[in-house]
Amino acid sequence: MKDYFHRLAAWAGLTDSGQSTQDPVRYILRGIGWPGLSENAHKLILAAKDGDVDEIKALLEIGGEDIDAAKDDALSLSAMRGYTNVVRMLLVAGANVRSLNHEELRWAEERGYTETAMVLKEWMQQETQKASISGPEPTL
Repeated sequence: MKDYFHRLAAWAGLTDSGQSTQDPVRYILRGIGWPGLSENAHKLILAAKDGDVDEIKALLEIGGEDIDAAKDDALSLSAMRGYTNVVRMLLVAGANVRSLNHEELRWAEERGYTETAMVLKEWMQQETQKASISGPEPTL
């Protein structure tokens, strides 16, 4: 277990790993407050980063609040890496395409991940249509 968290910290750039400070994956992982996530949530995020479909399937089958909480971050990472199958799997499993800030779409397009970009655009369009049909969300 200790080795798992040490590898995760090195990968995320929280220890000396020699990674560029411009790595978007590390930027996202830092932004999600990773120390508070469960081991399974970390595994989901790492599997999304690596495009590991089998691991993601297994973790989604386990489910739970921790997995649900990590789906959006996993979606962001897989989109930026061009893992179209992972993106689809996470969206079908309930990841919120609205959680993306369009940076992931731009990243996919710039890197030539056209299929991934197309899937994201389709889901974003579907969500926009759903929102317009149901009306504005109430403010609290």
